[in-house]
Amino acid sequence: MEEISSGRAQLVEDIQRDVEEEVRRIREEAAAAIEERRKRYRRQIEEIAADTAAQTAAQTAAVEKTLKAALAIELKRIMLHARDRVFRRVLEGVETRMAERVSSPEYRKVLLGLVVEAAIGLGADETEVNASPDELRLIDAAFLKEAQDKVKGLVLRKVTIAKSGAAPLLLQGVVMSSADGRTAYNNQIRTRLLRNQGAIRKLIYERLQLS
Repeated sequence: MEEISSGRAQLVEDIQRDVEEEVRRIREEAAAAIEERRKRYRRQIEEIAADTAAQTAAQTAAVEKTLKAALAIELKRIMLHARDRVFRRVLEGVETRMAERVSSPEYRKVLLGLVVEAAIGLGADETEVNASPDELRLIDAAFLKEAQDKVKGLVLRKVTIAKSGAAPLLLQGVVMSSADGRTAYNNQIRTRLLRNQGAIRKLIYERLQLS
């Protein structure tokens, strides 16, 4: 479906862009940190060689090997820390960018995709949708009818979607509940990101490995 596909495509595009930007930043920071440590290790090797006149080439090589191993461990530590840091920044960046789009004309289609996806995911015949205050203003009778028609076209089953009377959500996105309140499907932006965190972390890991 166009709305769901375009919404996912936009989310993937945002994630990929933020990952690339954060990896570039981490790459620069890591390079500077590693170069500083490399200089320090070189100084240590030079000091050891100067202080030990009888030092053999084998001993010097052993010291250098030990220091290189320490450098490799330090690089691994930086990259492990970087993965978590990039993940947090990517989530924050995507959430901020999506929030900025709420007021744009194109966001109605994104919201429609979230509602349709949530209705299908919930699987109930009678549902209620809740969202943030700004998004609720976009959800009128025409919006709900269009969402119902699109769900029916996809699952070949009539689903009733009503606007929830509960307090608006604090976070962006929608939560679809069954009319009896027994089941719900959370399709908020943050939840969607966390739902796909495995794929996001894999992308971050791959980009860091390439760097």
